[in-house]
Amino acid sequence: MTEEEFQKQLKQQNQTEQSFREDSRKLLAIQKLQNKYTASVNISDREVEEYYAANKQQFVIGRGVELADIVVDPHDNGLQDDAKSEAEAKIKIDNIYQSLKTGDFAEIARAKSEDQSNVRGGDIGFATEDALKQNGFPQSLIDQLFGPSMQVGSYTQPVQFSGRWYIFKLKRKQLEAENRTLESSGVRQEITEALRSQRQQLLNGVLLEISLYEAKIVNNLASNMLNNPNNLGLRPASPGGASSPLASPAASTSATEAPSKVPSPKTSATPATSPKK
Repeated sequence: MTEEEFQKQLKQQNQTEQSFREDSRKLLAIQKLQNKYTASVNISDREVEEYYAANKQQFVIGRGVELADIVVDPHDNGLQDDAKSEAEAKIKIDNIYQSLKTGDFAEIARAKSEDQSNVRGGDIGFATEDALKQNGFPQSLIDQLFGPSMQVGSYTQPVQFSGRWYIFKLKRKQLEAENRTLESSGVRQEITEALRSQRQQLLNGVLLEISLYEAKIVNNLASNMLNNPNNLGLRPASPGGASSPLASPAASTSATEAPSKVPSPKTSATPATSPKK
C-alpha cells in the first residue's frame, strides 16, 4: 500500500495516524489478553458427561451412507478438460465410467471431476437417508445405494440430476440408526471442543468489552470470568432446554449479555458438496 492509499483510507475511516497507531496498539493488547486467558479454559469429564446425559438425542445418527463422487458439469467452469455442453458432458462421463474399470476412483476423481470434492479424491462424507433426499438425490438412486446389490467399494453407473452428471462410489453403509455413546469414537472430544469454544468466545467478548471501552469490572459475572476462565456460568443444557455447543454462538460483545441459545444441529452429516443446485 502506498502512502497516498494509506492516507486515503485513514480519511475514509475518519482517523489520524496517531489514532490509528493507538487503535493498533490496543488491538494487540486485547489479542494478548485473549490468548492468555482462553488458553487456560479447560472442560472437566463431569461437564462432558452431564452435557451428553442431557442431550443424548443429538448423538443419534440415522441410517446412511458414506460416499465419494465424480462430477461432470455441462456448464463452462473454466477448468482444464472442462465439459462445456450437454453433449460434451455425456461423452466425458461415459469415458470416465469406462476408465474406472481399470483405474483408481480417487485418482480419476482428482484428475477429471468438475467439483470441489476432487481435491479429496471425490470424498463427500457420510449422509443420512434423509439428508440425501434433502440434497435432491433421486429415490431410485437412494434405493440402489441402500439395496443389497450395492456393495461397499462398488460404484454406480452415470446418473444425471440437478443439472449435472454423477458417478458415486459407496465407501460405507449403515443400515440402522446408531446411538453414539461417550465411548464412541470422537464423541468426548466433540463435546469437549464445542464447550471449550463456547466458553472461549464468551470470555473473548468480555475482554473485548473491557479493553475497548476501558470499562471497570462492575458485575460479578465478568469478574468471575476473568478470575477463573473455567467457570463462565455455562452449564450443560438441561432436558427440555438443550442448547447445542456444536453450533457455537457468536462471541458476545457485552460483559453482561448471557450466551445466546442456539438450535441443536443435526448429528447426521450431509455431503461436503451438495448435488442440489
